[in-house]
Amino acid sequence: MTAFVKTMDQSGDWEPVPVIFANGAAAGPCDHGFFLELLADMRKRLEAAGPLDGVYFCQHGAAITTEHYDPDGLMFQMARDVVGKDKPIVATLDLHANISERMVSATSLLVGYITNPHVDMWDRGVEAAKAIRELLAGVRYHTTFIRLPLVARSEEHT
Repeated sequence: MTAFVKTMDQSGDWEPVPVIFANGAAAGPCDHGFFLELLADMRKRLEAAGPLDGVYFCQHGAAITTEHYDPDGLMFQMARDVVGKDKPIVATLDLHANISERMVSATSLLVGYITNPHVDMWDRGVEAAKAIRELLAGVRYHTTFIRLPLVARSEEHT
């Protein structure tokens, strides 16, 4: 988040509109009722802040709730519904995020960490800010969802 904000500050004028920050440890599914309350609160805040030029999510990307397997996708779709189809939505995600078709279709770009341990979080925040700037300048990305038939190891001990 810090790298995104600093890069946006350095690359031109902008007005950040923080909506909400929620953080949960890796301890199992999030209570679905709580998630729905959080989602409704986020929607209300996005609508009140609008019209917005774009949205940035600093997400983990592997959440589940007690009743839904893709809360990140629901969150991204909610933002898309609020800001419209032509506004950029960019998210940074952990390298072992559970990418869904909904996540891809609701966003302009998903930026995944490359390293584990996550020593590239700063670089990914910079990348996301630069992408938002490009999208605001009129660049359009072509998104594709390809599910590979493999599970890659994310770390190896020797």
